[in-house]
Amino acid sequence: MLQPLHPYFYKVFTVTLAVTLLLQGVTSERKVIFMFGKKKEKNFEVKAMHYEGIEQFASDYPCRLEVKDDTFIITRIKPETTVTLPMNRIQSFTAMEEARFMEMYHGEAKETSKAKNIKKYYLVVKYDKGMLAFWGSAMEWGKFIELQKMTLVDAPKTIEL
Repeated sequence: MLQPLHPYFYKVFTVTLAVTLLLQGVTSERKVIFMFGKKKEKNFEVKAMHYEGIEQFASDYPCRLEVKDDTFIITRIKPETTVTLPMNRIQSFTAMEEARFMEMYHGEAKETSKAKNIKKYYLVVKYDKGMLAFWGSAMEWGKFIELQKMTLVDAPKTIEL
């Protein structure tokens, strides 16, 4: 037979839950009820600098990259301009270091960073009509890799040649 938990456990759990909900911005009991059992949406967001691919955006201009539902959204920050690209038109996301990007797309492995100790990382978005490139620092690198993993297709269990 199961033993009831010690009352101290309930107090700790209640306080922990309350703090967690407050940190997430949940302030009413009604929101708490709807939070549990709610299906998490597959959304993704990262800030990066536009490098090339969108003619109307200047190079090295800050953007917010998002994946919402089945759409890749690029939002230029101040003045705000939004570009949307359906995910089914995207062939791949590729994250790479600056030297590799410059070698592959510009023929010369050079670094463009003015600060020698800060590395740049690039996110290349290949789609049916071309390529987009964005760059970020080490802070964005993990998000670039996460985005790259979103489009990787698992290898089949068997391959017939």
